[in-house]
Amino acid sequence: MSWRPLTILILTTVGCATWRTVGSYEGWTLHEESPGSVQEDLWRAQVEPAKAAVEAWLGPFQDSVQIHALAGPVRLAEDGRGVVHAAEASQPVAGMRQTEVRGYHLQGTDPAQAGGIFVRDPSLPTLVHELVHARLAEGEDELPLWFEEGIACLLSDGLMFEEHWVRDGFSAWPWAELRARRPDGLELQSVLELDSMSTSSVRENVLAHLIGWALVFDLWRETRSDDWHTWRAAFDWEHPVQDAQRRLNRVLSEPVPGEWLRARLASSNRGVRLAALRGSWKLASPEVGAILLGALELEKDPEVQVALAVNLLASGGHVAADGSGLLHIHERARKTLSQSSLPTPSEALAVRTLVLALEDAAPGETTDAGAALEGLRRFWDE
Repeated sequence: MSWRPLTILILTTVGCATWRTVGSYEGWTLHEESPGSVQEDLWRAQVEPAKAAVEAWLGPFQDSVQIHALAGPVRLAEDGRGVVHAAEASQPVAGMRQTEVRGYHLQGTDPAQAGGIFVRDPSLPTLVHELVHARLAEGEDELPLWFEEGIACLLSDGLMFEEHWVRDGFSAWPWAELRARRPDGLELQSVLELDSMSTSSVRENVLAHLIGWALVFDLWRETRSDDWHTWRAAFDWEHPVQDAQRRLNRVLSEPVPGEWLRARLASSNRGVRLAALRGSWKLASPEVGAILLGALELEKDPEVQVALAVNLLASGGHVAADGSGLLHIHERARKTLSQSSLPTPSEALAVRTLVLALEDAAPGETTDAGAALEGLRRFWDE
């Protein structure tokens, strides 16, 4: 399976548009760009728990939140700030894999749109990310772009489980991207100096998300606190580049993903295990493969079993040390899926479709399983 286009959630500005109000609810309002394009019940079912999760961390919103449902893909403009409508969602970034803009929080002086959240679909992680931006914008603190993005990335890395947002915090995409293409000292300094209204390149804007996550993740682990004020106090603002380099060295060390996965998969809370697995396929290595396979051998919960199997398959050939190991992983994952019993009919059908697509595929080969994987998105999409 190929590397799926990655996601960036952009703090940016956008041109004017005509919006129709779908409905107003307690503390937020929903608007649509195209008449009749929004399923109101679906959006309410996602926005309200996302808003509640953000308020639990950051306190109640002072103003009503304005949620705008975008009708189609958008792309980040070359200045790193503007957003334009586009036919294709994915976008190339210099020196990186392609990215995809799913949502953004708007800062600016236009009273009709400033402070609004714009998203393509009611994805809980996207909504949590942008709601964090909206809540932080209500305060008087002017935060560097990397720090604000880091807070949003950390808090939005998780899933909704039994009516509670379960945060994982370790995000596979930025770890893998920075590990492969770490910026040099000059570029790091440039990114650290950006604020939310700075003009920047697309690459710098994306790096603000990646670096921001890594630094805030390290601050969170170091301080053992969920208070972002504590994270800010722990950073060395007098020597920002040096402190950032030190923290990047620590977060990007090779053992970190394996240590994190082992600890989270050992949890008795299956929501924690599910949250840790999302995106783990991006960390594809023999060590990660061994961790996922070992967990699969012990796991009893059907949902976690599916998550383990899907992420193992999505890891491709990099998850095993040799061909025989890959064959074993492929067969074990396929057997798990063929014996699974998910309670949601649409997901159960997606699993059966995926198994059929894998029947004639050699281990590591791409299969015609795109639609099935879409139906199982919550198990692998970070």
